[in-house]
Amino acid sequence: MDGRIFKPGQGNNSYIFPGVALAAILFKAKHIPDKAFLLAARIGNYLYKHNLATLHPEPEDKEMFIRQQIYSVEYDELINKTYDWPSKDMKHGFPVPVMERTSMDDE
Repeated sequence: MDGRIFKPGQGNNSYIFPGVALAAILFKAKHIPDKAFLLAARIGNYLYKHNLATLHPEPEDKEMFIRQQIYSVEYDELINKTYDWPSKDMKHGFPVPVMERTSMDDE
């Protein structure tokens, strides 16, 4: 358009290539060559084979490692459970222990 060049942002790669992005994050790759996009199903093996992965030690079962890292749909409760105060601490006039006077400055 009018001789202008438009370049897409790098942020789009994580949406277009989610498998590659997941593998790059999980195996802590510093550089991802173009060939890696063709090997998305075996990216973990490729990264270790070409000394591009920095996660050590190398997971023995990469499929299981990836499955353990995948997003979980289980959530913790958003509302905190209430604390049941001991009944003796809720009574008016709870006795306060008497402290001994240890110096002349204590009143």
